[in-house]
Amino acid sequence: MRGPDGVEYPNESVFDEIVPPERLVYQHGGKQQDSAKAAVSFRTTVTFKAVGNKTEVTLRSVFPSKAERDRVVKEFGALEGGKQHLGKLAAHLELGDSQGGDWVFQRILPAPRAKVFAAWSDPKLLAKWWGPNGFTNPRCEIDARPGGKVTIDMRSPDGTTEKMTGTVKEVVAPERLVFTASVPDPDGKPIELLHLITFTESGGKTILTVRSRVLRVEPAALQLLNGMNQGWSESLDRLEASVAKG
Repeated sequence: MRGPDGVEYPNESVFDEIVPPERLVYQHGGKQQDSAKAAVSFRTTVTFKAVGNKTEVTLRSVFPSKAERDRVVKEFGALEGGKQHLGKLAAHLELGDSQGGDWVFQRILPAPRAKVFAAWSDPKLLAKWWGPNGFTNPRCEIDARPGGKVTIDMRSPDGTTEKMTGTVKEVVAPERLVFTASVPDPDGKPIELLHLITFTESGGKTILTVRSRVLRVEPAALQLLNGMNQGWSESLDRLEASVAKG
């Protein structure tokens, strides 16, 4: 594994048991990175339990001793790492197949994640930065709870208004926000997207990751997606400036 700072974490695991689709058991053996940190070894059992049309995943890691478990939690942030690990799995499965592919954007913002999360979930704060340069949001509503509605009227510099609607799918404050978004193409047919945003605390700053996937788009409107990179880049520039000045 390679971290955002470029540090590499060598890992090697050997499977002891495989019972499709119920259980995986493996022995994890990390490699010593330097003389100051001992190698990490533990046994992991992953179980998969059907709950309706969903799956409950349980990850259980057993260490040689309580002291070794506590060391790994302290030195390597194992608890938070495990949560993020499963969160990325959930995002990968939730996004599923798409017609237009994925866009992934990441920023390190100069504010704690509670503040950055608020900038996404508080409609008054969201209205200040949402959209590319020059856009305003005369109507900006988000009900940040599962099933809550999202409505944003985005006004371009030329006065044209584009209405975006959506539904909040998941809220884990201040860690994770998932919502759909739908905007009409020139023929009035919807372009539907799924946005998954994660917020990771890092020394008083926030690592913000935005994943966007196109769920539905008519072939004739595919060219409209070419502006996604610039649109998100400019929006996140505005977000960064907003949280930086408070």
